[in-house]
Amino acid sequence: MPEIGGMSHAPQSAKSGLPPGTLVHVGEARPDQPRITLTAYGSDAHRATELDDWSEVDGAWGDEAVRWINVDGVHVPDLVKRAGLRLGLHSLQLEDVMNTRHRPTFAPLDDGGFLVILKMVGMNKKLKRLVVEQVAVVAQHDAVLSFQEQRGDVFDSLRERLAAGGGNTRGRGAEYLAYRLVDTVVDHYYFVTDHLMDTAEKLEERILKNADADSLLELQQQKKMLAQLRRAATPLREAVSQLMKDPPAIVEQETLRHWHDVHDHLIQIHDHIDSLRDTLGGLMDLHANGVNQRTNQVMQLMTMVATIFIPLTFIAGVYGMNFDHIPELHWKYGYAGVWLAMLAVAGGMFVLFRRKGWI
Repeated sequence: MPEIGGMSHAPQSAKSGLPPGTLVHVGEARPDQPRITLTAYGSDAHRATELDDWSEVDGAWGDEAVRWINVDGVHVPDLVKRAGLRLGLHSLQLEDVMNTRHRPTFAPLDDGGFLVILKMVGMNKKLKRLVVEQVAVVAQHDAVLSFQEQRGDVFDSLRERLAAGGGNTRGRGAEYLAYRLVDTVVDHYYFVTDHLMDTAEKLEERILKNADADSLLELQQQKKMLAQLRRAATPLREAVSQLMKDPPAIVEQETLRHWHDVHDHLIQIHDHIDSLRDTLGGLMDLHANGVNQRTNQVMQLMTMVATIFIPLTFIAGVYGMNFDHIPELHWKYGYAGVWLAMLAVAGGMFVLFRRKGWI
């Protein structure tokens, strides 16, 4: 997935007061033009074409068994409307497609197809943050339409398999391709959980050595990424569960078994998220304990130093009094004797504290 820069955001409030179904892009502003690619295939045929405009779709449709139309960019309302209406989406569903902050969901279509909105996630290891992009998958009898926010995705391996004829996707229908798209996105959730687990282990080692401010900042970043992943995976699990309870007409029984597998993966990912949340919570406690322990050690050291200097201060205070009749003031070895007494007291207290293990 490409890196997401600091681009401007269209706020949710931009839709305030507009009629339902009004197409307004909500999300990061995109200066580039959308890209349309059409991949058509059958058991013994495959071709991939990049189109300049939606008006070219009809001419490139062909007679293959399945067509996969991918649109990179949902910030142009006219394109989204033309593509969505071609595959039977309602205006309210098109509105959800253009709202890139929409919750992952499943919706059956009137003609037996279905719509799945989900989040594609990836790691930007350079910036140490999670990259989240919305993907909408529309499945019909002979076509799949996918909307993405920008160019670059996790489907390259699927495209290569389609081109090479590997696996059984080329011999199945459009509804199986839709499953494969969703399954590929879900599989990449594991990359994120694995990365977070590895980072948590390294953080634990760092915190045990030194609970500094940098480790605390990284802990906060990990918790933020985990929350983002949870917001992507949990609603998707509910959406897949809804699809399995009332499968659309185009979903074959064999493919439904694969959807059960996706649901199992999402349950496992949810368990990983819960485990990571507990781990990060424990690391927060470990960090706080480390800071407290270091503070206590500093306070203990300062207390020991102050305790050693208390009798020395007392001795210095006694012989610093301005009385005429202090015999030691006129003794030849009085100054050296006071130093010896002070060193003996300080050394004796230091040895005592060392024996007790306080310093």
